[in-house]
Amino acid sequence: MMWTYVLKLIVLLPLVCGLMIGSLYLWRKLETRMPGAAATRTIAVRETMMISPGVKLAVVEFEGRRLLVSVARTGVTLVDKGGVVTASDELAPPAPTPSFRDALASLTKGSRA
Repeated sequence: MMWTYVLKLIVLLPLVCGLMIGSLYLWRKLETRMPGAAATRTIAVRETMMISPGVKLAVVEFEGRRLLVSVARTGVTLVDKGGVVTASDELAPPAPTPSFRDALASLTKGSRA
């Protein structure tokens, strides 16, 4: 009698925990795709970068301006105020980075004499 209870507990407890974690993960992923959610938000985090284990930099867009903030365990600190965001900023592709071969060729080009 006791063994059946322990067996059910060993099987069902991880199953229920897995379903709970999976549903929370799916909710988080699908929340941004819900209609009307993106249009009503006035703040957007554009990019984050980990500086150290306890400090992160984030580019936040708020009311048409970009703000660089530092997020740490002690709180959030404004680092810099960016300019006004225009439509061309959103559509401009990032500058292409040179390939490893091109970078290596430019470095070794100067050493050959």
